[in-house]
Amino acid sequence: MEDLIRIEAVIIQNGTTNGVDAKLLHEFLEVKTAFSDWIKKRINDYNFSNEFDYLKVRDLNYSGIGQAPVNYTLSMDMAKELSMVERNEKGQEARKYFIKCEKALQGQTYLERHNLPNFMDPAISARAWAEQVELKQVALAERDVAVVERDKAIKFRQRIDDKRAASAMGTAAKYSKENVKLRKELEEVSDIFAQLNQFVVGRGACLTIS
Repeated sequence: MEDLIRIEAVIIQNGTTNGVDAKLLHEFLEVKTAFSDWIKKRINDYNFSNEFDYLKVRDLNYSGIGQAPVNYTLSMDMAKELSMVERNEKGQEARKYFIKCEKALQGQTYLERHNLPNFMDPAISARAWAEQVELKQVALAERDVAVVERDKAIKFRQRIDDKRAASAMGTAAKYSKENVKLRKELEEVSDIFAQLNQFVVGRGACLTIS
């Protein structure tokens, strides 16, 4: 059977059941109304209940500005009802698809429904164990790479900060030397004016610095 809309295991109604991504259903039904307006109106019009008929979840892959948008995971019953109330061919197609999926899932074992390995089979059990070990090794390797990159970034930033500090200290030292030189020149000028004053006072006049 062709997968028209992805169905996955979710925890709704205090248990694990099959759920449907509301955005995928909205897209399949070719609804013209914006997703957020459509789903809110359907929930209000038909009195669907959160954590019973659907779950509200934040988009963890959102990388934009502000709060991540809200998505909805629907129970199969809610997905069928939303498909039916659209009253078009796509809605009928989706509803029939969900009914077929439910029948197919009912004939599967728990392991098959949730895509779990049969650990009673030694070969499958060994393969699953090997895959878990490999995943852990990959995760550890990625963590080590991340730590190395982080340390490189910290050292690079420290070098930049050190260069900025050294440059600031060099500039301060330069101005300090210039200030000392200027003070000496002002003292020399003051001595010259003092000598001139003494000379002029001796002649009955006074020279002042304005």
